Amino acid sequence: MNIQQRKQLPSDRQDYKEINRSARAAIRADCRRHLQEQLTRAGPGSLWRVLRPIIGSNKKHSTLEGITADALNDFYVSVAPRLAATVLAPSRPVHVRLPRVCTEGLRVQPVTMEALWGIIQGMKPSSFEGPDGLSVKTIQTFFDGFGHIVLDLVNASLETGTVPASWKHVTITPIPKGKLISSDPSSTRPISMLPAITKITERAVQLQLAEYMERHHLLSETQHGYRKSHSCETALHVVTDDILRAMDSGEIALWAMRRLSVLLLAANTIMTHGLLTS
Repeated sequence: MNIQQRKQLPSDRQDYKEINRSARAAIRADCRRHLQEQLTRAGPGSLWRVLRPIIGSNKKHSTLEGITADALNDFYVSVAPRLAATVLAPSRPVHVRLPRVCTEGLRVQPVTMEALWGIIQGMKPSSFEGPDGLSVKTIQTFFDGFGHIVLDLVNASLETGTVPASWKHVTITPIPKGKLISSDPSSTRPISMLPAITKITERAVQLQLAEYMERHHLLSETQHGYRKSHSCETALHVVTDDILRAMDSGEIALWAMRRLSVLLLAANTIMTHGLLTS
């Protein structure tokens, strides 16, 4: 009898259903186990980084009608001078150099292959490609093949203390500030995307700088941002504890909150970068 003409027996169909049901259950169980391992390994701070690829995003791409690239560029480059003009001059000289509290200066050292892989592995697997055509996801995927080239490039920048001009070129994407799309450039905010190699090098320097400042106790105990083992939760814990202590002592406690994100963005925009390197 021809196989194609053979009628499917009821027992065969029942066996197929049971096998298919068992296979689907095994796949779901394996996916749950894999997701749980990722969440445990990443920790609470990276919860959404793990879940976002699974649940997807409902963001819709919008088109900015009536705004040219030149108009956006002219507006963005005028923001810093306009904000700087509104800043009042200090009433007395400001010391730009902090007092030296240790004899050991910071000297950025080359990184090892293991340290470089740790940096790259800990980065968000973005698919954005810079002018060099490389993305973080590409480097993560093919690190075994050309990781030594990335290591040479990063260490060359660290050892010479220079950043190639091409590494400073960014791709800027204007994002509408609200749901209403306007033709006014001020209704958008710029999102700058640096090349992957630049972000990797920045991370290598940031890790050494943070370690140096922590080792020499150069950071205030009240600073909780951009520090290891510190977060908004630890800052709220300290503030809450101080308020409760004041209330127990019969003191009056006031809590004033500001939009620090806006203030920091403005400060970064008008910062005199020469002071950082002097």
